[in-house]
Amino acid sequence: MVGENRWGDRFKATPVDLFEKTVLVIGFGRIGSRSAKRCAAMEMKVLVFDPYVAAETISAPATSRQDLDAAVARADSSP
Repeated sequence: MVGENRWGDRFKATPVDLFEKTVLVIGFGRIGSRSAKRCAAMEMKVLVFDPYVAAETISAPATSRQDLDAAVARADSSP
């Protein structure tokens, strides 16, 4: 963008409101759990799929463990 002298194009992107959006986090390891925590802090609904993590581990506020097919159907898509 900068190298092509199109720096002004950054203003053409439409901002997206994350409040009450539903996000799917696949994998609840170090990165996934921290991402879920940050999404919950922005009042997003967090769906988690990780077949290797116990359901008790995925018990953060606004976070629920889901089956992958069900979670993909419920998650919001990007614009």
